[in-house]
Amino acid sequence: MQLQPEQIALWANKLEQDTGVHLGALQASLLGSQIKLRMQALGLEDADSYYAQVCSSPPEWQSLLARLLVKETQFFRNREALAGIQAFVRKKLATQTQGFGIDVCSLGCATGEEAYSLAASLQQALAEPNESGHGNYYSVTGVDLCAAALQTARAGLYPKSRLQQLTAAEIAAIFDPEQQQFRVKQAIKNRVTFIRGNLCDIDSVVAVPMDVIVCLNVLIYFRRWRRRALLNQLVNRLKPGGLLIIGSGELPGWQNSHLTALNLGGVQAYQRH
Repeated sequence: MQLQPEQIALWANKLEQDTGVHLGALQASLLGSQIKLRMQALGLEDADSYYAQVCSSPPEWQSLLARLLVKETQFFRNREALAGIQAFVRKKLATQTQGFGIDVCSLGCATGEEAYSLAASLQQALAEPNESGHGNYYSVTGVDLCAAALQTARAGLYPKSRLQQLTAAEIAAIFDPEQQQFRVKQAIKNRVTFIRGNLCDIDSVVAVPMDVIVCLNVLIYFRRWRRRALLNQLVNRLKPGGLLIIGSGELPGWQNSHLTALNLGGVQAYQRH
């Protein structure tokens, strides 16, 4: 079975309309191959009938999206960004006279490594009580469109191969060994929530103002006009003084009158006035 160009175009249009993800010409073959593999698994031969089935069956669309959406991530992927967030938190903490709280959002969190890395970094930064003696609070919300990826994220259970970039001390601080795998410690898991959400509807995804929004290596799959629109919406979801962090080079030259660009290695970082 070979999908025709017009069939590929139909699928690519649905993918972009539903998720914002734009597939270039070089990725069309990936789309076609994944559709064929899913059809073979279901014992189907007619691509048009399968398209109609996907359009009428959200669970089947989710199964296909699990094959199509990029889920490349790792723990502590950008240490400079995490160090910058820690410095931001400690600076705010130094000015507090009461209990201190910080809310962070990880967009395109995939299988959870980034969200848990943020949580571990925040826990370290907030380990000491502030001058008032009050305790400190943090929360991390991980958002992704892929239900299968979020299932892994919520479990917080990873093979040792996923921890290769961590030091022994970091592994001990973040995980409990469980047979041949490692589970995120409950104290960290308790501060992380994972939700399924579509970045094309950002108002429902980020429902409350955030202190930090991280959107790394997500925008590269969107058209430039959609990147700008999404970023401008995210600015409105930042608390005054909040941080917005996106991948380096995802939208060079982008500016917003409410933001000041920061020098934070390896990423594009901005702070709201």
